[in-house]
Amino acid sequence: MSCHKASKLVAIVDDDDSVRGTLQELLRSAGFSSRAFDSAEGFLPTIFITAHGDEEMRFKALREGAVEFLQKPFDDEVLIESIRAALNR
Repeated sequence: MSCHKASKLVAIVDDDDSVRGTLQELLRSAGFSSRAFDSAEGFLPTIFITAHGDEEMRFKALREGAVEFLQKPFDDEVLIESIRAALNR
Protein backbone atom coordinates (compact mmCIF):
# COMPACT_ATOMS: atom_id res chain seq x y z
CA MET A 1 0.00 0.00 0.00
CA SER A 2 1.55 3.32 -1.00
CA CYS A 3 1.07 6.56 0.85
CA HIS A 4 1.48 9.90 -0.90
CA LYS A 5 2.50 12.51 1.68
CA ALA A 6 1.47 15.41 -0.56
CA SER A 7 -2.10 14.12 -0.95
CA LYS A 8 -2.70 14.02 2.82
CA LEU A 9 -3.43 17.07 4.94
CA VAL A 10 -2.11 17.34 8.48
CA ALA A 11 -4.17 19.46 10.86
CA ILE A 12 -2.28 21.45 13.49
CA VAL A 13 -4.35 22.67 16.44
CA ASP A 14 -2.59 24.95 18.93
CA ASP A 15 -3.45 28.28 20.51
CA ASP A 16 0.12 29.59 20.18
CA ASP A 17 0.84 31.35 16.85
CA SER A 18 4.56 30.62 17.00
CA VAL A 19 4.03 26.91 17.67
CA ARG A 20 1.59 26.64 14.77
CA GLY A 21 3.99 28.45 12.45
CA THR A 22 6.98 26.37 13.51
CA LEU A 23 5.08 23.11 13.09
CA GLN A 24 3.83 24.15 9.66
CA GLU A 25 7.38 24.94 8.55
CA LEU A 26 8.65 21.61 9.91
CA LEU A 27 5.93 19.66 8.13
CA ARG A 28 6.40 21.64 4.90
CA SER A 29 10.14 20.84 4.96
CA ALA A 30 9.26 17.15 5.34
CA GLY A 31 6.92 17.31 2.32
CA PHE A 32 3.60 17.39 4.15
CA SER A 33 0.69 19.72 3.47
CA SER A 34 -0.80 21.20 6.61
CA ARG A 35 -3.41 23.59 7.84
CA ALA A 36 -3.25 25.30 11.21
CA PHE A 37 -6.12 26.13 13.57
CA ASP A 38 -6.03 28.17 16.76
CA SER A 39 -8.68 26.09 18.54
CA ALA A 40 -10.57 22.82 18.41
CA GLU A 41 -13.67 24.80 17.49
CA GLY A 42 -11.85 26.31 14.52
CA PHE A 43 -10.72 22.86 13.43
CA LEU A 44 -14.25 21.43 13.57
CA PRO A 45 -16.68 23.83 11.82
CA THR A 46 -20.13 22.28 12.33
CA ILE A 47 -23.26 22.09 10.19
CA PHE A 48 -26.39 21.09 12.12
CA ILE A 49 -29.11 19.19 10.28
CA THR A 50 -32.26 18.57 12.31
CA ALA A 51 -35.95 17.90 12.00
CA HIS A 52 -36.71 19.24 15.46
CA GLY A 53 -34.94 22.56 15.72
CA ASP A 54 -36.35 25.92 16.68
CA GLU A 55 -35.10 29.49 16.43
CA GLU A 56 -33.61 29.42 19.93
CA MET A 57 -31.65 26.25 19.14
CA ARG A 58 -30.55 27.71 15.79
CA PHE A 59 -29.39 30.95 17.40
CA LYS A 60 -27.43 29.08 20.07
CA ALA A 61 -25.73 26.79 17.55
CA LEU A 62 -24.70 29.69 15.31
CA ARG A 63 -23.55 31.76 18.30
CA GLU A 64 -21.37 28.84 19.43
CA GLY A 65 -19.65 28.64 16.04
CA ALA A 66 -21.78 26.45 13.81
CA VAL A 67 -21.45 27.28 10.13
CA GLU A 68 -25.10 26.56 9.39
CA PHE A 69 -28.26 25.18 10.98
CA LEU A 70 -30.47 23.39 8.46
CA GLN A 71 -34.03 22.21 9.01
CA LYS A 72 -35.14 18.97 7.34
CA PRO A 73 -36.06 18.82 4.56
CA PHE A 74 -33.27 21.06 3.28
CA ASP A 75 -32.17 22.15 -0.16
CA ASP A 76 -29.17 20.17 -1.47
CA GLU A 77 -27.52 23.32 -2.82
CA VAL A 78 -27.76 25.02 0.57
CA LEU A 79 -25.99 22.04 2.15
CA ILE A 80 -23.25 22.08 -0.50
CA GLU A 81 -22.72 25.83 -0.05
CA SER A 82 -22.61 25.37 3.73
CA ILE A 83 -19.95 22.68 3.37
CA ARG A 84 -17.92 24.97 1.11
CA ALA A 85 -18.20 27.76 3.69
CA ALA A 86 -17.09 25.38 6.47
CA LEU A 87 -14.08 24.22 4.48
CA ASN A 88 -13.05 27.82 3.72
CA ARG A 89 -13.16 28.92 7.36
